[in-house]
Amino acid sequence: MSYMDLCRLSAEQLEALVLDPPGPGCELKGSDPGLLRLLPCGDAERSSRLRQVLCAAHELLVRVAHQSVVGRQLLDEPARVRTFLRVHFTGSDRLTLLVVFLDSRMRVIAAENMFAGSTCQLTVYAREVVKRALELGCVAVFTAHNRPGSDDTTPAAGEVQGIHTVRAALARVDIQVLEHYVVAGMEVVSISQPALP
Repeated sequence: MSYMDLCRLSAEQLEALVLDPPGPGCELKGSDPGLLRLLPCGDAERSSRLRQVLCAAHELLVRVAHQSVVGRQLLDEPARVRTFLRVHFTGSDRLTLLVVFLDSRMRVIAAENMFAGSTCQLTVYAREVVKRALELGCVAVFTAHNRPGSDDTTPAAGEVQGIHTVRAALARVDIQVLEHYVVAGMEVVSISQPALP
């Protein structure tokens, strides 16, 4: 059985995979491991090809969404932020912290998953966020995390603590956290200053 990491394929290779999937002898790994479990089962070869096509298409969609926000003043367009976050977290089966790095004109430099945890727990290392923010030369960020398998956008105590830890660490190097979003299913809620429990 061969192995294919969708994250490492070029857009052209992903498009080719959508048009001509390799068949049941190829195992996929994508940016969203939970997506594979959501896809339909049935006839082994047909199901395998369908899964490959859908995973490759999802990976392309996530990349297009990321490319569409780079260089934009995203926070001025709340509907675009929500759409971007829904696409980014679609099908995710584990807690993930997304950090969107902004330049001095509040344009997106990059959007990166900084940490991924389990379905109910996420460990955040603020120093890693600070390190990446300084590497990119950003002046501000906004963050988001998902609530897999839930429609409840109320962040848990540990999630709020993680947000405050990141905010405090970035403030020490004069980088501001402008906003934090919680994504649960299709719901996206902005939490500017979540209160500690």
